[in-house]
Amino acid sequence: MKTVISLQTTWQRRDSDGGWEHYQAFEAGGDFHTDGACLEFRELAPGATVLLNGIELGSASGYSPDRFDARGAIHPGRNEVVVRGAPDDPATPVCREARVISYDKVSISGIEIDPEVIDQIANVWITVAVANHTEEEQPVLASIVVAQGENREKVEIGERIPPSGGEIDAVIRIVDPAMWEPGESGEPQRFDCMVGLQIKGEIMDVAEEKFEVGLSP
Repeated sequence: MKTVISLQTTWQRRDSDGGWEHYQAFEAGGDFHTDGACLEFRELAPGATVLLNGIELGSASGYSPDRFDARGAIHPGRNEVVVRGAPDDPATPVCREARVISYDKVSISGIEIDPEVIDQIANVWITVAVANHTEEEQPVLASIVVAQGENREKVEIGERIPPSGGEIDAVIRIVDPAMWEPGESGEPQRFDCMVGLQIKGEIMDVAEEKFEVGLSP
C-alpha cells in the first residue's frame, strides 16, 4: 500500500550562489511512513539536481520518471524540496509532475534490463530490485510485461522478500524477429517494460522502464 502527496505544479524561485533554484514545501502527516519514502518526478528538467531538506538526493537521469530515495531526508511536518540547475526561464517548467510516495510494505527500488539476441530469438533478462519496508518476510507477486505497441509478453513470478530486500529475476523471449530487428533507418527497436508488485492481491507498487533491442555489432 502506498500513500501519495502531490506537489504543486508551480514552483517558487530564489537566488542561490549567483544562480536560481526552484523550491516548494509540503506537509507530511505524523502517520506518513518515512522509512519507505521517495520523491518521483515526471519529465524533470535535464541536468537538474534534487534536494530535500538540504540533503542532495540525486540528479535527473534523462529518463522519465526519475525516482529518488528520500529515506533519511524526509520527516513528519514541513519539508522543503529544492531543484537546482533547472532552466531560469519561468516559462520552462521544472517538471511535468512531482509527488512524494510512501510505501508501508514493499516497493520497486530498481529495474535492470539486459536484452540479447541468440539464434534469432530476443531474450530480455529482467531483474527487479524489491525494497522491504517491514521487519517481516513478504510474499510478493511480480507481474512483468514487455510491450511494443499492441504486442505484449507477460510473466508472473512469486518470491518471498526478506526484511533486507531482494531481487526477482525473469526472462521474456521475443520470438518474432519483426519486433526486434532494426528498422529501415538502422535504429534499434524500442520497448516498454512495466512491473507491478502485489501482496495477497493488493497492488503495492508499479514502475516502467524503456529499453532497446538490436543486433550486436
